[in-house]
Amino acid sequence: MIKKVITLVLAVVVLIGLIMYKKKAAVNANKSVHAIDKSIKSDVQSIKVGDNNDSVFVFFKDNSWLVGKEAFPADTAVVNKLLDVIFTLEDKDVVSRNPERYSEYGLDSAARKTVTLFNNTGEAIKTVYLGKMAAVDYNSTYWKKQDMDNVYRTPGNFSNDIKTKGFDWKDKVMYNFEKKDITTLEVSWKDSLSQANRFSVKAKGDGGWEMTTPKVGLADDNMVNTMANQFKQVTIDEFPSEIDSTQKAMPATIEIKVTLTDGKSYQLNAQKDAENYLVKHPSRDEIVKIKTYKLDVFLKTADDLYKPDTTAKAPIVAVPAPDSVK
Repeated sequence: MIKKVITLVLAVVVLIGLIMYKKKAAVNANKSVHAIDKSIKSDVQSIKVGDNNDSVFVFFKDNSWLVGKEAFPADTAVVNKLLDVIFTLEDKDVVSRNPERYSEYGLDSAARKTVTLFNNTGEAIKTVYLGKMAAVDYNSTYWKKQDMDNVYRTPGNFSNDIKTKGFDWKDKVMYNFEKKDITTLEVSWKDSLSQANRFSVKAKGDGGWEMTTPKVGLADDNMVNTMANQFKQVTIDEFPSEIDSTQKAMPATIEIKVTLTDGKSYQLNAQKDAENYLVKHPSRDEIVKIKTYKLDVFLKTADDLYKPDTTAKAPIVAVPAPDSVK
């Protein structure tokens, strides 16, 4: 009898232990295991990203992220995305420990992307290799640490989003203000026959616009709002390494100027070629390219924009003078 009780007690203990183990395993399975210590994130002062063909170097200076030797302003959203990816990598799902299988995961030297983080002394504090998307679910990515053979699968399909060319890391936004802050818009341009066109409009304060040059009156609100939005949103399409000196000397074919509520003004002078406008960057002494369709929206005449006042006016009726009082 005693043996049966002891056996039963032991069975209950084993069962309870098994249940507790499974619960703990389930919790751990659902628990995110970040492979890179987040405490070193604040130490990151520069980043190098490369593959077998290209590489880009990004560094932090004077409270700004900059790209390459020319120290061009970086797109902070791109930098933050990379850091978020690196510091949320998980190492709980090991898919291989065999270096001979790296090519299966896009982690051989010919295919992988290498990300190295540096501190303020230039010392590399972490290097990881990013491979290809995992075909098992199309929503995870293979990766490995530089100093380990293990290949891991981590949530997220991000490898293709991490670029190795400097262009993809540069800030392509030309101007940083809100459309509602524009008080005046002035445009002058020449058509293919060198015919000059010019107009100026100003905000009325109610979301509408009025023309001030060369005509005075109401302007087509939809057309002007389209231009104002486009100027604020215009982005760079190419950072050419060399621009022909004759192109630099050519006169502008379109000039656009906006003035803001705080008194600041921004002017864009552009030369047009077959597919692009050549534009001087607003804060740097270099020429960039913008696709023609982004500025062609400004090629309007005063007649296009002028909106005659069609408000019906009441006819003037002459009122006879009252009879004199005798």
